[in-house]
Amino acid sequence: MKAKWQQEVKDLLASPEFKRWWEDLCATEANLVRTAAELEEQLSQVTLLEFRAEFTQKKGIDTLDEANEHEYAAEGMQAEASELENKALEAVARFEELRFLVSDLWSKLGAREHQLEHFRTAGDKGKAKGLDREVRLAREEYEKEMAKKVRSWDDVERMWGRALEINLMIAENRIRARKVRRQSEQNFLESERHRQNAERLREEANASEERLAELEQRIKELYRLAAQRLSCIAEKEFLYWQQRENNKMVWAVPLVEDRSSYNIEVTPLTLYQVDRVRGVEFIEPVPERVVSEDEDGRIDDFFRAGSTG
Repeated sequence: MKAKWQQEVKDLLASPEFKRWWEDLCATEANLVRTAAELEEQLSQVTLLEFRAEFTQKKGIDTLDEANEHEYAAEGMQAEASELENKALEAVARFEELRFLVSDLWSKLGAREHQLEHFRTAGDKGKAKGLDREVRLAREEYEKEMAKKVRSWDDVERMWGRALEINLMIAENRIRARKVRRQSEQNFLESERHRQNAERLREEANASEERLAELEQRIKELYRLAAQRLSCIAEKEFLYWQQRENNKMVWAVPLVEDRSSYNIEVTPLTLYQVDRVRGVEFIEPVPERVVSEDEDGRIDDFFRAGSTG
């Protein structure tokens, strides 16, 4: 780095070469900020899509399990329905036996009641008395078998009703199984779409990372070129030149605008001066013209000569 006068620094800042460098730096940094934002959004979308892929895949597995449960339930109920239908057929056979028996008992009871009425009308009390007991026993047997017949039919209707209910449930479970299986397939397809989109975005993010690395390298190169061509110290936020006017001070030109980090507000490409030890911990504005130490001595000599005549 070569020490420079104030005017030399101003001339450098106003030169076409510096302006081209500055425009290149600003454009590259703007591109870097934009690329970094794109990369952050891409990585965020990748994370979201990967989560959605895993979530929808889990939903697909869960719904597939649910479909299997409906199918297993239908198979189990089918066996129960078949068993009930077989029992119902046996119950119908028993009912038919009871129906024939009750019908025969009813006929016999009717015949005995007719005989009893005949003997009573004829006044044959002896025969009527004996027959009355037979009629009572026949009626009791008839009522007993009739009750069995009613219960047997109730059993048949109950089994038929239960078999009907089970068959309807079987149909519903089979429909649910198909419906849920279709939903499971859709979930797997959706999961695969999310995964493919995540892979595509991951490739875009990789390309953005490469561009970001290239831009970062370009900015480093621009700072290197500034240090070489402008004979300065080029840091991230400032360019520095040793002052020729005062070897204890350094010219500082900010490359950023900052209204809060330093002791004063700084504006890009404005000339400031700093102490060579404290640096930008304390920044001073620069007057229109800085008087050098040599010039200070010549002014003192002039005034002393004038006072002695």
